[in-house]
Amino acid sequence: MRRMIVVSSVASVMLLSACGAGDGTSADTTVTGAIASDILTGDLASDLTPKGVLLAAVILAAGDIEDALVAGRVTVPEVEAAREAIANGTLDLWRQRADTGN
Repeated sequence: MRRMIVVSSVASVMLLSACGAGDGTSADTTVTGAIASDILTGDLASDLTPKGVLLAAVILAAGDIEDALVAGRVTVPEVEAAREAIANGTLDLWRQRADTGN
């Protein structure tokens, strides 16, 4: 539980940083309803979890992703989803889904 709180907090900070919150810049973070729906409620592959996507995002930003993959902390699909979420501004949707326990 504590790890998830830390991961969620770090992921939220990363999302705010990526969107330029508070610095007067604007980023296009518009997400289509279909993408949001897929992330929030869509069926996920057995090797893809919302918590894993958040953890992968944190590791991508501040750690050794190769080491995390080798150690089995995250999966390749979670890393790919994290990279996509960072790029298109949907990391917070993954956090929302992780908070629901799905």
